[in-house]
Formats: sequence, C-alpha cells, structure tokens
Amino acid sequence: MGLLPVVGAVPRLKGEPDGLADDGVRWPSGGRPFLYNSSAYRDTRGNVLGVFAAARDVTRLIHAQREVDHQQARELERLAELERLHRMTVGRELKMIELKKGDRVSQEVSSSR
Repeated sequence: MGLLPVVGAVPRLKGEPDGLADDGVRWPSGGRPFLYNSSAYRDTRGNVLGVFAAARDVTRLIHAQREVDHQQARELERLAELERLHRMTVGRELKMIELKKGDRVSQEVSSSR
C-alpha cells in the first residue's frame, strides 16, 4: 500500500486528545473501503511539525461483517419459526389434555348412571 498525500496541516482543537486528529472508514473514489487514522506530530509549543497517517483496506472485513449480519438474520428467522412451531405444538397438546379430561368426565358420568 502506498502513502497517501497529506493536504494541509491538521489544527489542534480544544479538548482534542494529544495526537488524535481523525479516524474513520473512508471510501475513496475507487470504491474500496479504507480505515483511515491520522494524528498531528507537534512540538512542545503545540505547533504542527507533521502528520502521521495510515490507511488500511478493510474490504474483507466489511464483507465478512455483512455475511455475519446475513447469517444472524437467517438464524433469527429460523428461531422465530421454531418458536411458532413450539407454541403451536404446546397449544395442541394442551387441547388434547383438555379433551381427555372431558372424555373422562363424560365416562364417569355415564358409568355412574
């Protein structure tokens, strides 16, 4: 990976941690995502002497994260389907128990006559 050109000095902002100027994911015109970090190199008076910058191609990382997100969505859909099936099965079993209780009650009534 080649060096990226630095355009202008990075001013120090009030409350800015020492050396921290910028960070984040950038998409240059080529369309590939890069994680970009830069910080100002300062003298003891706070004057900017230079800038350190680094960029890392994170295309694979972003593709992997998208795949993880898709897999998680599929798993959540499957979980919802299993929960629906579970509720339906339990509901059916409860109905069967009620029907059996009703049959026993009606058998007891008819045998006591």
